[in-house]
Amino acid sequence: MQITVQQEDLAAALQMVQRSTASRTTLPVLTGILFEARAGALTLSATDLETALRTTIPATVREEGAVVLPARYVVELVRRAPFGEIEVATEGERAQATLRFGRSQYRIHGFPHEQFPLIAADFDGAALEVPQDRFRDAVQRTGFAVSTSDMRPILTGVQLRLAPTGFHAVATDGIRVAHYRGEGVAVEDDGVEVVVPGRTLQELARLLGEGEEILRLGMRDNRLLAEANGILFQTTVLSGQYPAVLDMMPKSYIAEMDVDRRAFVDACERAALIAGAPDQPNAVRMVVAPGGVTLAAQAVDIGAAEDFVEADVRGEGLEIAFNARYLLDGLRHVGGESVRCAFSGPIGAARFSGEGDEFEYFLLPMRIS
Repeated sequence: MQITVQQEDLAAALQMVQRSTASRTTLPVLTGILFEARAGALTLSATDLETALRTTIPATVREEGAVVLPARYVVELVRRAPFGEIEVATEGERAQATLRFGRSQYRIHGFPHEQFPLIAADFDGAALEVPQDRFRDAVQRTGFAVSTSDMRPILTGVQLRLAPTGFHAVATDGIRVAHYRGEGVAVEDDGVEVVVPGRTLQELARLLGEGEEILRLGMRDNRLLAEANGILFQTTVLSGQYPAVLDMMPKSYIAEMDVDRRAFVDACERAALIAGAPDQPNAVRMVVAPGGVTLAAQAVDIGAAEDFVEADVRGEGLEIAFNARYLLDGLRHVGGESVRCAFSGPIGAARFSGEGDEFEYFLLPMRIS
């Protein structure tokens, strides 16, 4: 292999794909990045066997070839190299490469490319197409609610349902449910339903742009493949039956209120300063009554908080308490200028949503004496 690439292109691509390299593994080749020079381009790939990432950059290819170079060294070396051209060359069948820029030359020992796991590049069936900004929005507004416990592994993932009839993302940890719903996506068959680890979906969201460019999604060998902007991302999916949490949510409510989102969030954050004090239960109490809602919190060693926010309240009055952090997690993802809060009772799940928004958030209250 003998190629020439621009330092800025190579550095950016290496920084991206190194996210999928393995840090602790019994297979040393997984700590490396695969360089493949083919037909006027350099393809860089990395995998830890759970996720895989591949991207392609322009290159002047004088001799095709492939080699795996350790990410720990090649990423930092290229990042610290001066702007301009970098030559990458291998000799014969040796698993090593020489990097040249200016009058500098570095030789790095790597691994034979034959040892690197194969990364699928094609979908099993038809691809689904969804705008990148919508998919990114869905992941960011649901991924925060996945479980961090391994007691129920299926809950550490986000359930994705993509079909012409609708685009849904659901996440829960057993206490709260975050649900993003949108219009159908472009798909040639009945769609796909998978549960993807929350942390890997967040990684995919970081790679996507903020525009309406199309993200192509599909399945291959029990993996979710995503392709956009010249990047191919793969991740394993979780096995098991995801609970029908939306069917368990209340269908009727005894009280509703519409409140200015900014004012409500500010008041909750102030009350959370007291509720979140060390050794405190992190509870914020709400008294919902005609005219508004009163927020209260107390801590023995610090003091007490009481805050009032005007709101349009309908139905019965009630007193209810929520975990302050969980409450704010949901409110910060509600869109629009106002929040609609619907209460099924002092011990039933409450629903928080924005007017005309694709997002809804359900939260179980805390029991209070």
